[in-house]
Amino acid sequence: MSGNDGSATTTTTTTAGATDRGSRVAGKVAMVVGAGQTAGDTIGNGRATSLLLARHGARIVAGDRDRASAVEPAARGVAEGGEAVA
Repeated sequence: MSGNDGSATTTTTTTAGATDRGSRVAGKVAMVVGAGQTAGDTIGNGRATSLLLARHGARIVAGDRDRASAVEPAARGVAEGGEAVA
């Protein structure tokens, strides 16, 4: 693959099929509003976003209208090796 200026660029694909461009979010702070989850069988978009960003090295601020539901994704983000607060 080459960039617009003719230089070579490197892109790797993870096992889940997502493209990793060198952890662009590593060390940055990401505020995720709606990080909690209402009762149900799915993980929820905010929770999934929090976990994905934490896996890539972002520092997460997890917010939700129900603080207790935002604490769990923050704790999981820490377990994934990131930093997180709710």
